[in-house]
Amino acid sequence: MRGRLPAAPPPPLPLPLPSPLPLLSAYPNLATSAVSSSCPEQICLQEFELEAEEHLAKVLAFTSAPVPTYTLTLREQKDLLEVTIIVSRDMQKLQSGLAQAGRPPDERDGDYTPAPDWDREFLDALVQQWHEPVCITPDYYLLRSMCLYALGTSIQVSVLGKEHVKRYLSMAMTLAQKALVELQTVIGDNGNDQVLDRYWRYHTIIAYIEQKQAMAIIQEIKDYEQWTGLDASEELYKRAESMVFQAKRSFRRGMRCYPFVPGTESALSKAQDWGNLAAMTESYTNILRDLQDRKAATMQTIQVLEGGLSEDHGPILDYITRISKAHLSLAEWIYDHPEDRPLLVPKRTSLFVDMQRSAVTALHYARRALSLAMNRGLHPRHFCQLIDSLYLMTLVCVTPDLIHAYSREAAKWVKQLGAAFPLHMIDPSYLRASRLMAAKDQAMQALAAT
Repeated sequence: MRGRLPAAPPPPLPLPLPSPLPLLSAYPNLATSAVSSSCPEQICLQEFELEAEEHLAKVLAFTSAPVPTYTLTLREQKDLLEVTIIVSRDMQKLQSGLAQAGRPPDERDGDYTPAPDWDREFLDALVQQWHEPVCITPDYYLLRSMCLYALGTSIQVSVLGKEHVKRYLSMAMTLAQKALVELQTVIGDNGNDQVLDRYWRYHTIIAYIEQKQAMAIIQEIKDYEQWTGLDASEELYKRAESMVFQAKRSFRRGMRCYPFVPGTESALSKAQDWGNLAAMTESYTNILRDLQDRKAATMQTIQVLEGGLSEDHGPILDYITRISKAHLSLAEWIYDHPEDRPLLVPKRTSLFVDMQRSAVTALHYARRALSLAMNRGLHPRHFCQLIDSLYLMTLVCVTPDLIHAYSREAAKWVKQLGAAFPLHMIDPSYLRASRLMAAKDQAMQALAAT
């Protein structure tokens, strides 16, 4: 439970400029040829590129305002430790009962998260990470909720089935809401937003639970539509929409005032919290069928990723790559699901402009991600994201010279991918397109020589 929202933009953060990577070219005279700058479509694409570049610069220059750290008094530490001891005893009894009801985890479960041991080490770590005032009764219910959430999302409960997970999350939510009511009772008339902000952990655990519940509904929709071939009910979609909205709202209320403590576990896992929220909105976007709904959900995903980027520049490579994927997914969906088929005979409709803008933005972020990866560790996914973005540009462009230029560049990056990662299994479609591009270039060279 960590993180906070950006408050005020400080001076720009210095970042390395994207440096062009060396390209493999069998035909230098063709590789350096450019499309005429007077081409109207290229001028439009350059404007989209400039928009994306300026927006990314603003995001990278916007960092979170520091939040002062609250230090527990000795009395508060003692009170909190006493509460954690009571809660841990309850959890040990509950977990021993689960051990008799379920089965031990094994290799069939793959990667899994075990429940905490609820021992003294667990208690000490919890007290050390508690950077907010202590209220004994509300914190008792809060700790019960946190522990039930940890147990409900662990392998010990997962092996019992989805209904057990759902039941534990429901119990955790009930306790979290009771804790919040108790807190407001204790604070009384002084419970304004500024005071409640100091108790960030209450809304944050609610956000965690709501994220899990939202993902469960989204998975239910996916499973139903996959197995029946029918659309899920509108009621189920409404439930997913409502739960996603509630999770984002609780997340922002809880995360905005958590103090960033460098070098702590909370600082290290803060990016994971933003990433998990973005994963929820990404999953929700993928089940939507209406264009406007998908556009809105995609923008929400991008805003979450940009919020995480402003919060912590450490995982910048992952954030930028995921933003590129979000734009790429939207452009691909528009291309595959055009309204009134406007893309069969391309016209500069608003839909066509949205598609091109998303494709160009995806390409810009993919280039930046690959440039950053040069110094932070290259991975095949960075090449693939750029190659996919380039191939999409060949679909959304109209001018033949532009289509040819993007195809050629994509073919070069396919070669780069093979050279950098010889053992990586390259997508067969990449290889076919690359061979086709090489054949076209050879034919053009032969014509030029005659």
